[in-house]
Amino acid sequence: PTAHPEGERLSKVSDSDEDHLEAGPQSLPTTSVRYRTAQHAEQVRQLPEGIPSVGSADHESETCRPCFFVFTRLGCMYGAACEYCHREHHRPKRERASKQQRKFCRTLVRNWIQEQSELGIHSQEEVMESFTKHLQDRQVDRLMTKCACQMMRAAFRQ
Repeated sequence: PTAHPEGERLSKVSDSDEDHLEAGPQSLPTTSVRYRTAQHAEQVRQLPEGIPSVGSADHESETCRPCFFVFTRLGCMYGAACEYCHREHHRPKRERASKQQRKFCRTLVRNWIQEQSELGIHSQEEVMESFTKHLQDRQVDRLMTKCACQMMRAAFRQ
């Protein structure tokens, strides 16, 4: 062990890292951890049971930020002293229309703008309003409506 500048004792990585790699990132020994302050070192020592890191304390309130290293092959080098959450987070999957649906939306938007211009309607607000009403009347699903409206806005930007 080496002494930290603020007096805390820190542990070094053992010589047998290979043994720990087979067991997974949670079993890795922590490297020399640098505590920001003596208060930070005390926070680490007083972590409640089941809280893997200082940053994980806010996990239940969903105000924590995930640690991107904890689930890698080597794991997080800061261990319990890490200011980021060591619990699993789920990213919401981004919905996206398929290529075929996007092509259909593009054609629909192009035809709608052409029809509206033939009727003498040229303002973006009027075209968009009639378009969204048309989609609602046809009970087009939410994803297709979102895709079509995005393409309509993009068409007016050009």
